Amino acid sequence: MNTTYVIAQAALNIALNDEPYGWFDVWEDSYRLLIYYDCAFDLVEIQLVEKGVYLSNNLVLDYLPDDFDEECFHKAMLPILKKRYDEIKKEKEMEESFNYEERERDRREQEAADWEHTIEYLNRTFGLYS
Repeated sequence: MNTTYVIAQAALNIALNDEPYGWFDVWEDSYRLLIYYDCAFDLVEIQLVEKGVYLSNNLVLDYLPDDFDEECFHKAMLPILKKRYDEIKKEKEMEESFNYEERERDRREQEAADWEHTIEYLNRTFGLYS
């Protein structure tokens, strides 16, 4: 089994997901690896190893092949998890900042519209106000 391929697929799946945690599977060499990750806790684990035909219903539980370097997998994934967690935090902060600015803009627009309605009401009721 090609360890580099599994690392690359895992990194790709983590990079494409917007959540800092999740599950995905990687198919390599008639093996299906179910991988769980949590970027906040620098955790990546191969939860399940199955062997069989790609996308079939005849998969059976198996062990990781001897040629798969699990230590290398974990060492390579750790900086990827840290970097992705930093990116996700930064994206969420930017989104919150954008949402705050948008709410403030909406509030100011509503206040301006309310003031205009107040002036119109006062003008209709008491004559020229402003």
